[in-house]
Amino acid sequence: MLHRFSVNFKLLGIGLLFVTLIKMCAVVGIDIMRHLTKNTYNQIITLFVSFAVGSLSGSSFYHLLPQAHADLMDENREPMHSSLHLEHISILGVYAFFFCVKLIKIIFEIRKKNVLKIAKN
Repeated sequence: MLHRFSVNFKLLGIGLLFVTLIKMCAVVGIDIMRHLTKNTYNQIITLFVSFAVGSLSGSSFYHLLPQAHADLMDENREPMHSSLHLEHISILGVYAFFFCVKLIKIIFEIRKKNVLKIAKN
C-alpha cells in the first residue's frame, strides 16, 4: 500500500533556507578564524569542541537511551515521557563525574604548590 503525501513547498523552502544559512555561518567562521592569533584560536577551538561534544552527548542520551529500555516505550515503540527522568539522571551523573575529576585535579595542584612553598622555606 502506497502512502500519499503532499509536499509543503513553503516548509521545504524554509528548511532549505535555514540549512543554507547555517552552512554559510560555518564558512564565515572558518574565514574569520584564519585571521586570529594562536592563543585566541586555541581558546575558540576549545569552546567549539566543547559545544560539539555537549550536543553529541546530549543527543545520544535523549535519542539512544530510551531505545535501550523497552519498558520505557509505548505500544508504538515511541519513548514515553517517563524516560526523561532516566535521561536527566544519566546526564547529571556524567557531569558529576567530570566535576569530581576536575575538583581532584584542583586539589592536587593546590597541594603541590603548598609542598613547593614549604620546600623553599
